[in-house]
Amino acid sequence: MKARSIDDIAKTEAEYWNENKLDRRKIKKLRRHAFHYSYKRESKFLQEKVKHFNGKDVLEIGSHAWVSWIKGNATPKSLDCINISEVELEKGISNAKNIPFEINFHLMDANTLTFKDEMFDVVYGGGESNVAVSLANYGVPVRFVTRIPENDIGQSAKMEMRKRGVETEFMIYGGDRLGIYFLETGAVSRGSKVVYDRAPVSYTHLTLPTICSV
Repeated sequence: MKARSIDDIAKTEAEYWNENKLDRRKIKKLRRHAFHYSYKRESKFLQEKVKHFNGKDVLEIGSHAWVSWIKGNATPKSLDCINISEVELEKGISNAKNIPFEINFHLMDANTLTFKDEMFDVVYGGGESNVAVSLANYGVPVRFVTRIPENDIGQSAKMEMRKRGVETEFMIYGGDRLGIYFLETGAVSRGSKVVYDRAPVSYTHLTLPTICSV
C-alpha cells in the first residue's frame, strides 16, 4: 500500500471537518469515557497553564476550543487560532464576540505553518547539490564542481556540502554572488511558490580551463 503524503492526509482531514463527518461531541464523550483519568489530569494541567497566559501572545491549534479554557480564565495579549477546516474556523469566529483581547483566525495546516514573520530560513540546496548529497548518503564518492563567491555565504555553502559527505576541492572561489531562491510552503489546497534569483551568479562564467587548473 502506497504511503500517503502529508498534503493528502491534511486534505482528507479538512474534508471530514467541512462535511461534518466528525462529531466533536461524540469524540469528547468517548474520550472522557475511555481515558477518564488522563482527561482529568489534562484538564488540571491546562487550568494551571492558562494562569500564565495573561498579557502574552497565544497560539491555539484549533479554532474554538479556547472558549472553554481561556474565556473567563485569562486575558492574553492576543490569540491566534489556526484550523484546517473552513467550517470549524467559522464556528470559532462566531464565538469570538465581545472578547477583551485581540483574536485572529487563520485557515492553515498545523504541519506547515505559514505565518509572515518577516524572516527566512536559510537552506543550501538546488537540483545538482541535492543529487550530490543523495549519492553521498548512499556511500557513493562524490565531488561537486562549481564556482562560488568568496564571502561568508559561499563559505557556508561549501561547509554545508562537506558536512554532508561531498568532496569540495573543485568548489572554487570567484564571482560576486550565489544563486538563490525563495520558497513559500503551501498549506492544504494552496500550492507552494518558488521565486528564483539566479543571474548573474558566480558559476555563470565557470570554464573548463578554470576547473582543470585546480
